[in-house]
Amino acid sequence: MVNIIIVSLGIVVLVLLAAILFLLSKVRKPAPDQSIPLLQQQLSQISEQLNNQINTISTQVNQRLFESSKILQETNQSIGNRLDSTAQIISRVDSSLGKLYESNQQIFMIGKDISKLSDLLRAPSFRGGIGELMLENLLHEILPVQNYTLKHKFKNGQQVDAVILLGDKLVPVDSKFPYENFKKVMECTSELEKTRFKKDFYRDVKCHIDKIASSYILPEEGTFDFALMYIPAENVFYETIIKDEGTIYHYALQKKVVPVSPNSFFAYLQSIVLGLKGLQVEKNAQQIILYLNHLRNDFHKFQDDFRVVGSHLTNARNKFEESERQLERFSDRLENASQPKQLDSTSPKITE
Repeated sequence: MVNIIIVSLGIVVLVLLAAILFLLSKVRKPAPDQSIPLLQQQLSQISEQLNNQINTISTQVNQRLFESSKILQETNQSIGNRLDSTAQIISRVDSSLGKLYESNQQIFMIGKDISKLSDLLRAPSFRGGIGELMLENLLHEILPVQNYTLKHKFKNGQQVDAVILLGDKLVPVDSKFPYENFKKVMECTSELEKTRFKKDFYRDVKCHIDKIASSYILPEEGTFDFALMYIPAENVFYETIIKDEGTIYHYALQKKVVPVSPNSFFAYLQSIVLGLKGLQVEKNAQQIILYLNHLRNDFHKFQDDFRVVGSHLTNARNKFEESERQLERFSDRLENASQPKQLDSTSPKITE
């Protein structure tokens, strides 16, 4: 700012000097005796104007310098405050970056654990164990303990993962996790390979359906004529039921096997809970009806006894009234007997 003002002042001085030279060149040379005073007068006027301009510019420069100094102080203070704020922000950012680094490390470790879990899922026995555990937890969270049994064994030696007790019948539930060929379907990029792996995947699902239908639907052992196939992964269930345009689902229904996922099985269990409440209400109603029948029989007995008591009371009342009349007659006789009899003229005389 100061440099700009100094440069402006120099330009003004140069312009004034150029104007003086221009005026001197235009002035005609007077007589020797008049040129010097006239030139001195003009130089005096120009010097006075120049001093006035310099004073004005100096005043403006001092004012601008004062204002600039004030603005500079305020700017320095603002910059200091901003530097302090920036230092605090940098400190916070540094702390956040440290936390972010820790979070990234945790995410990295979780990713490694997920990778290990993916490796573990390749083992069919491990996948089956996960499916059974999820099935057990879901049953435990929703159904009363007395309404389901885990690892139910039939007389034919087959063991189903769970059975749900509805009244005096059983609903078999078996967990199936057809993951191997499903994983290949998800990972392959070639349409030809995807089609082949889908066929293998659907074949695996059909084998599971046939296994459940032949081994666990046993009405002679108290089961309903249908069973549930629990698929513990929503994406596998979606590929089985939705993506196949219902072919596998219709095949399962023909075999009287109902595929369910964690979400749909939850809805099934809620319906079963309502059914169990209805059965409990019906059972309680039957007990109430039986109790009312006993109460009605007791009431009839009480009614008969009450009538007998009423007849006894009626007989007693009749006996009481009869006894009261006899007592009144006896009282009259006593009154008559206590009074002496007088002989009248018509009475027969007693002769000695």
